[in-house]
Order: sequence, then C-alpha cells, then structure tokens
Amino acid sequence: MRKLKYIAIFILLWILSCKTKTDIVNPDTELIVTTTVKGVSTSGVKVYLFDNQTYYQADSSNGLASKLAVDSGVSANGTITFHNLDASKHYWLHVTYTDPVSKYSYNNLNSYNYVYNTLTSGSQTYVTVDLEKTQTFIAFWVADSTRLPIHVVINNDTFLLNSYITTLPDQFDSTHYVKANLQPQTYQYYAYNKEKGFFEQGSVTLVNKHIKLQKLTNEAVGKISFYYSGTNTYVYPITVISGIGNQDTVGVINNYKASYSCGGADQTNVISAFKTMDSTYTYTVSTRSGCEWQGQVTLSDTCTVVDLAANSQCQ
Repeated sequence: MRKLKYIAIFILLWILSCKTKTDIVNPDTELIVTTTVKGVSTSGVKVYLFDNQTYYQADSSNGLASKLAVDSGVSANGTITFHNLDASKHYWLHVTYTDPVSKYSYNNLNSYNYVYNTLTSGSQTYVTVDLEKTQTFIAFWVADSTRLPIHVVINNDTFLLNSYITTLPDQFDSTHYVKANLQPQTYQYYAYNKEKGFFEQGSVTLVNKHIKLQKLTNEAVGKISFYYSGTNTYVYPITVISGIGNQDTVGVINNYKASYSCGGADQTNVISAFKTMDSTYTYTVSTRSGCEWQGQVTLSDTCTVVDLAANSQCQ
C-alpha cells in the first residue's frame, strides 16, 4: 500500500511538472521615422518624440526637448525607430540637424511635425520628415574697429567678425555682422580678439525665423590656466569647471605637468579659460577617483596660473 502511495505522488508531481505555461506577449507598437534634409536621406539627425502638444510647443520655443520629450534619439542610416508606444495617444515630432560643414541648422518646425493618425497596436507606422533651414540667425556687431578681428564662439562653433558699423542701418547689412544660423533656443556665447584684450560673454534667446542683433562691447580680459603637478595616476582624468553647478566646463587634464609659467604657450595638459578682469571666480575640480573640491582665483592681471596640486584635497 505504501508503495502505491509513493507511485501516486510521483505521478501527480509528473503531471504538474508537465503543465504548459502560457506567456502573454504584448506586440511592440513602433513608429519608424525617416529623416531627410532637402529630400536627401540624412543620418545624425536628432529626433524628439512628444505625446503632449503643450510640451511639444514649449520645446519648440524654448529648447526643452531633453526635459519634456517622452523619447528621443539620433537617426542612423537615415532612420530612427521608437518602440513600445501607446496606440491610444497622438504624437508630435521635433527634429533638428546642423550640417557639420556649412554649420547651417535645419528643423521641421514649419513642415511635418504631427503624426495625424493614431498608431495601430502591435504594428509599425512609417513617417518621413524632411527638414528645412531654420532661417533663425544671431548677428553680432561692434561699433568701432579697435578690436577687430573678433572671434565669436557659440554652440562650440567659432565665427569671425572683420568689420564694424557705428549705427544700425534700416536694412540688415550682412557685411558688418558675423551671422550664425541656429536652432531657436537660448545659447551661451563668448567673444575675444587675437590679443585677448577684448572679451564678452552672455546669453541670447533666438526665436524661430527671426534675426537677433547682438552688439559686442569692450571689456578687459584675463586668462586663467590650470595644470596639475601631482603624479598620482589614479586622479586622472581631472575635470575643471569654472562656476558652481556644472556650468562652463574649462576642460580635462589627462596627465601631470611638472611646471607652467604665466603667459606660456598652450601646452598639453594645460587648460585655460578667459574671464573678465578684476573679478573673483570659483572653480570646481573633480577626479576619476571621485574626489571633488572647489577653489577661487582673482584675475588682477592678464594671466593667472593655478597648480591644482597645490590646493588639492585629494593628495
């Protein structure tokens, strides 16, 4: 009897182990976006996806895509695919691209930006977005010739201003301006001349299909150079930020420098920033090992050198 009992238990366990488990798989709902610039398939295009029209409109005017978009990415081979979308929602697209050679910026603000039909659950929906030049410009100018030529840096690109104008003309005169075609959003910029005796930094907000005229003024500037004479390899790379809150990154130091003199030529592992004279700046230093500290430097001369090892808290 006991033997039969064991046999019955074995059969029951065998039946339970053979029970088929059914997994319910939700099919992927995809939106496949083809990106073209003036009809030509283009890769490296940034695509931001929104499921809220208010957020899309706020992004289009203020450049808040990274905060408001439900998804984003960069096209490869002229396409980008968004996965696991909600078929009950409508979607808006904000697409931007800057040509790496011409520096012209393109977007879809005045072309296709709305997926008109709701998506079909478990299916693939294909759309093509053709980008147009933004026609959004910032134009820098100066009222005297004493500091020319002037280098203007905005959005990591440098533009050269070679002429001046004393008063603004009634019509836009591109001969006397350095003009940059950009996406409509807020930018930080700075400007300097060859001798670094001219300097200005500031911010400017651009509106779609408008030209913003920005006058540059003359301010004395000093050069701050950072290096690290320590030889502890675990600290590299060292990142230097001028200001608090991850703003205005000066650069990265990858190895030590035994010494560096004020006014010396640019060298490997020496990083520099140009700041307005007679001001005190706070800088933040962070290392690969996770150590971070802050220091201050006052520009009372045209050049100042900071050996980070001298005030490092990571010895």
